[in-house]
Amino acid sequence: MIRKLELKDKEAVNNLVEEFHNESLGSFGLSLDFGTVEGLTDMVVDKHLGLVIEEEGKVVGILACLLVGTFFNKNEKICQEIIWYIKKDYRKKSVGRKLFEKMQEECRRLNIEFIIMGYMGNLNAEVMNRFYKMNKYSIFENQFIRRLK
Repeated sequence: MIRKLELKDKEAVNNLVEEFHNESLGSFGLSLDFGTVEGLTDMVVDKHLGLVIEEEGKVVGILACLLVGTFFNKNEKICQEIIWYIKKDYRKKSVGRKLFEKMQEECRRLNIEFIIMGYMGNLNAEVMNRFYKMNKYSIFENQFIRRLK
């Protein structure tokens, strides 16, 4: 079942983010602060778009976006993905696709003009690249990271 993210989901979100961090972000040297995660969860629930997917009563995936204007035009509505993560055991079962399709449906309902999605370079980059292209997304920006301290 796909539903909107709620404040009661904070523990589940923390668990998903921790798994995501361990699987990907940690290898880049990025740290994890649960207070930050909970603050973002509050913000998404209050003003943005957050969706979770449940299987057997358990949250197994999340897709959250900031709904903002662009840097160039504050009136041009975009959905900027900040996290899209599915627990490993639920991948390759169309769970992620269902969540993605629901997010697009919600964006249409909210009259969002553009959706900006990303993927981590160390997490199935080739598969995600094909997925986005199959869904008519264009390459928008490449990002690089460098640790300074």
